[in-house]
Amino acid sequence: SLRFSMTADQGAALDQLLADQQNPSSPRYHQWMTPTQFAAQFGLSSGDIAKVTAWLAGEGFTVTGVANGGTFVTFDGTVAQAQPAFATSIHNLSLNGEAHFANITNPQVPGAFAGVVSDVAGLHNFRLQPRVHTSVVKPEFTSSVSNNHFVAPGDIYTIYNMNPLLNAAINGAGETIAVTGQVDIYPADIAAFRSAAGLSAINLTTIHAGAAPSPVCTNSNQNLCYPSPDESDLAESSIDLEWSGAMAPSASILFVSGTDVMFNSMTYAIDNNLAPIVTTSYGACEAAWGTTDLITFNGLFKQANAQGQTVLAAAADTGATDCDPQGVTSATGGLNVDFPGSSPYVTSMGGTMFNEGITTGVTSY
Repeated sequence: SLRFSMTADQGAALDQLLADQQNPSSPRYHQWMTPTQFAAQFGLSSGDIAKVTAWLAGEGFTVTGVANGGTFVTFDGTVAQAQPAFATSIHNLSLNGEAHFANITNPQVPGAFAGVVSDVAGLHNFRLQPRVHTSVVKPEFTSSVSNNHFVAPGDIYTIYNMNPLLNAAINGAGETIAVTGQVDIYPADIAAFRSAAGLSAINLTTIHAGAAPSPVCTNSNQNLCYPSPDESDLAESSIDLEWSGAMAPSASILFVSGTDVMFNSMTYAIDNNLAPIVTTSYGACEAAWGTTDLITFNGLFKQANAQGQTVLAAAADTGATDCDPQGVTSATGGLNVDFPGSSPYVTSMGGTMFNEGITTGVTSY
């Protein structure tokens, strides 16, 4: 995709709109936009989009879509087309034993519209890594299969004092939560979690931000999963679906899956205004992101906010030392937070600790 930047006037107008939408005394308070309305005010002009798509077609690419919000175009092509078009070199690479491909020089676009293109995405297949890891908590739910112990929704309701809300029917009814991921899921796993927890059947729908799997992924045909099956991605998405549904047991849950959780899934959920709540557990330490990507995604999150969408993201698992790998005994990467959780247009919570029953003064759950 080619991602577009705003003019200085557009940026200032959007910042003012976002402030007004949160100001109860403003006539624009909670006056949310549609993606089409966002495009009219803050997207690239239709004339400029036509110039960009014409250039892409002239370079042999197939233009596959124009953003509803006017902020990007998507296209398909080959390495042989991409290298000369973007004056870059794309190579096969190996990192930690994993095969990848990537451009090894920064892409360039023609000077005629270089000022409006902020990012060229999709020239590599590096993706964010899931943050799922084994919990040290020893709760009260015991599996009849493995005899292991697990935190159950009832535990969390007690820890976070949610029972008064649930008893008052504040349970997500009428709301939709879009969970973003980058692997296909096994819906039966989510149903099993709900059943074991004593929750009602989940209202779960899956949308693919890209080519849909054929056939749908199951335990018996993992080699056909979309995209390539990855146990950690599967665990991450399953946890997100299970616990968003547990915290709001009557909400509709929408799983948005793509080959890249940010450039595909998150982008699709926002550009199509799929749900008022969009959540992800993926991220990376802020210092590891390029400036271009930080600007691109902050612009995307601004669009979400203007549309009335609350974007939620994990704060990651290593506190203020987010660039350090999990499990290290001493910090070496300096102070760093996690993006997108650190974005001012995203709501993030972390650092939660609770007493789970192994020290003096315990409380039971």
